[in-house]
Amino acid sequence: MNIDCLAPTSKELSELYQQAGWTNHASLEALQHSIYASSCWFQVSIEEKLAGVVRLQSDYIRYCCIYDLLVDKDHRSKGVGSALMEAAVQWCDQRQIQIVHLWPATGRIPFFERFGFQSLSDKHPMMIRSCSYTID
Repeated sequence: MNIDCLAPTSKELSELYQQAGWTNHASLEALQHSIYASSCWFQVSIEEKLAGVVRLQSDYIRYCCIYDLLVDKDHRSKGVGSALMEAAVQWCDQRQIQIVHLWPATGRIPFFERFGFQSLSDKHPMMIRSCSYTID
Protein backbone atom coordinates (compact mmCIF):
# COMPACT_ATOMS: atom_id res chain seq x y z
CA MET A 1 0.00 0.00 0.00
CA ASN A 2 1.52 3.31 -1.10
CA ILE A 3 0.37 6.64 0.34
CA ASP A 4 1.20 9.71 -1.72
CA CYS A 5 0.47 13.40 -1.26
CA LEU A 6 -1.09 13.58 -4.71
CA ALA A 7 -4.48 14.60 -6.08
CA PRO A 8 -6.57 12.12 -8.02
CA THR A 9 -7.66 12.80 -11.58
CA SER A 10 -11.18 14.10 -12.07
CA LYS A 11 -12.14 10.76 -13.64
CA GLU A 12 -10.80 8.79 -10.65
CA LEU A 13 -12.59 11.11 -8.23
CA SER A 14 -15.83 10.82 -10.20
CA GLU A 15 -15.68 7.02 -9.98
CA LEU A 16 -15.16 7.10 -6.20
CA TYR A 17 -18.00 9.62 -5.77
CA GLN A 18 -20.31 7.39 -7.76
CA GLN A 19 -19.37 4.30 -5.71
CA ALA A 20 -20.12 6.23 -2.51
CA GLY A 21 -23.45 7.41 -3.93
CA TRP A 22 -22.48 11.03 -3.33
CA THR A 23 -23.06 12.44 -6.77
CA ASN A 24 -23.68 11.19 -10.25
CA HIS A 25 -24.06 14.58 -11.86
CA ALA A 26 -20.81 16.48 -11.17
CA SER A 27 -19.01 17.25 -14.38
CA LEU A 28 -15.36 16.37 -14.77
CA GLU A 29 -14.68 20.09 -15.14
CA ALA A 30 -16.36 20.86 -11.79
CA LEU A 31 -14.43 18.05 -10.14
CA GLN A 32 -11.20 19.43 -11.60
CA HIS A 33 -11.92 22.82 -10.00
CA SER A 34 -12.48 21.06 -6.66
CA ILE A 35 -9.21 19.18 -7.00
CA TYR A 36 -7.15 22.31 -7.69
CA ALA A 37 -8.88 24.41 -5.01
CA SER A 38 -7.98 21.97 -2.22
CA SER A 39 -5.02 22.41 0.11
CA CYS A 40 -3.84 18.82 0.03
CA TRP A 41 -4.85 15.38 -1.20
CA PHE A 42 -3.58 12.01 -0.11
CA GLN A 43 -4.16 8.88 -2.09
CA VAL A 44 -3.51 5.20 -1.59
CA SER A 45 -2.58 3.03 -4.55
CA ILE A 46 -2.58 -0.74 -4.48
CA GLU A 47 -1.01 -2.53 -7.42
CA GLU A 48 -0.90 0.78 -9.33
CA LYS A 49 -4.68 1.31 -8.97
CA LEU A 50 -6.25 4.10 -6.92
CA ALA A 51 -7.71 2.53 -3.77
CA GLY A 52 -8.73 5.67 -1.87
CA VAL A 53 -8.36 9.41 -1.35
CA VAL A 54 -8.82 12.06 1.31
CA ARG A 55 -8.97 15.84 0.76
CA LEU A 56 -7.93 18.59 3.16
CA GLN A 57 -8.82 22.26 3.03
CA SER A 58 -6.83 24.48 5.39
CA ASP A 59 -5.80 28.01 6.20
CA TYR A 60 -2.41 26.48 7.15
CA ILE A 61 -2.50 28.25 10.51
CA ARG A 62 -5.44 27.37 12.68
CA TYR A 63 -8.10 25.38 10.82
CA CYS A 64 -8.38 22.37 8.58
CA CYS A 65 -11.41 20.50 7.33
CA ILE A 66 -11.16 16.93 6.15
CA TYR A 67 -13.39 16.11 3.19
CA ASP A 68 -13.97 13.24 0.83
CA LEU A 69 -12.51 10.24 2.59
CA LEU A 70 -13.34 7.78 -0.18
CA VAL A 71 -12.23 4.17 -0.53
CA ASP A 72 -12.77 2.02 -3.60
CA LYS A 73 -15.39 -0.67 -2.91
CA ASP A 74 -12.84 -3.45 -3.54
CA HIS A 75 -10.51 -2.09 -0.83
CA ARG A 76 -12.91 -1.25 2.01
CA SER A 77 -12.24 -2.72 5.46
CA LYS A 78 -8.60 -3.35 4.55
CA GLY A 79 -6.93 -0.40 6.31
CA VAL A 80 -7.01 2.05 3.40
CA GLY A 81 -9.29 4.54 5.16
CA SER A 82 -7.24 4.31 8.34
CA ALA A 83 -4.00 4.92 6.43
CA LEU A 84 -5.53 7.97 4.76
CA MET A 85 -6.78 9.37 8.07
CA GLU A 86 -3.36 8.82 9.66
CA ALA A 87 -1.78 10.78 6.80
CA ALA A 88 -4.34 13.58 7.12
CA VAL A 89 -3.96 13.89 10.89
CA GLN A 90 -0.16 13.78 10.63
CA TRP A 91 -0.25 16.53 7.96
CA CYS A 92 -2.25 18.72 10.37
CA ASP A 93 -0.01 17.91 13.33
CA GLN A 94 3.14 18.74 11.38
CA ARG A 95 1.69 22.18 10.66
CA GLN A 96 0.41 22.59 14.22
CA ILE A 97 -3.14 23.10 12.97
CA GLN A 98 -5.21 23.74 16.09
CA ILE A 99 -8.70 22.74 14.97
CA VAL A 100 -9.48 19.95 12.52
CA HIS A 101 -13.09 19.19 11.70
CA LEU A 102 -15.14 16.90 9.50
CA TRP A 103 -18.68 15.70 8.87
CA PRO A 104 -18.86 11.92 9.23
CA ALA A 105 -21.16 9.79 7.14
CA THR A 106 -23.97 8.06 9.00
CA GLY A 107 -22.61 5.36 11.28
CA ARG A 108 -18.95 6.37 10.90
CA ILE A 109 -18.49 8.29 14.17
CA PRO A 110 -16.64 5.40 15.92
CA PHE A 111 -14.13 5.25 13.04
CA PHE A 112 -13.20 8.93 13.45
CA GLU A 113 -13.10 8.73 17.24
CA ARG A 114 -10.10 6.41 16.82
CA PHE A 115 -8.21 9.43 15.44
CA GLY A 116 -9.08 11.76 18.31
CA PHE A 117 -12.24 13.33 16.88
CA GLN A 118 -15.19 14.08 19.12
CA SER A 119 -18.80 14.85 18.24
CA LEU A 120 -19.90 18.38 19.05
CA SER A 121 -23.28 17.07 20.22
CA ASP A 122 -25.72 14.23 19.67
CA LYS A 123 -27.73 16.41 17.30
CA HIS A 124 -24.87 17.87 15.27
CA PRO A 125 -23.04 15.68 12.76
CA MET A 126 -19.80 17.69 12.86
CA MET A 127 -16.79 16.21 14.65
CA ILE A 128 -13.75 18.14 15.83
CA ARG A 129 -10.18 17.36 16.87
CA SER A 130 -8.61 20.15 18.85
CA CYS A 131 -4.91 20.48 19.56
CA SER A 132 -3.23 23.04 21.75
CA TYR A 133 -0.05 24.21 20.12
CA THR A 134 1.90 27.20 21.30
CA ILE A 135 2.10 29.90 18.68
CA ASP A 136 5.41 31.74 18.77
